[in-house]
Amino acid sequence: MAWVRSVAFSPYGARIVSDKTVRVWNVISSNKVIPALRGHEDWVGSVAFSPGGTCIVSESDDNTVHVWDSATGNALLPPFRVHLDSVYLVGFSHPHYLYII
Repeated sequence: MAWVRSVAFSPYGARIVSDKTVRVWNVISSNKVIPALRGHEDWVGSVAFSPGGTCIVSESDDNTVHVWDSATGNALLPPFRVHLDSVYLVGFSHPHYLYII
């Protein structure tokens, strides 16, 4: 069994993004908003919405970080490796700076 380790609310609380397979959910209906975001090769551990809600960032045990369009699920940037070891946390600070720990 796999556990969800991270969830994040969109800025206005209408959507939730969850890790594992990176899924975006409507808070009220609990329906998936877009198909699961595919690209990581291992467990996804941290997800976040950008301050405006237009982007989602995710990190994985495959040592990659992906940035997605939250409306379409399309990749906005090629996946990138930022550490030789595991990434533990990703997020955005205002206005659009990505941080990776």
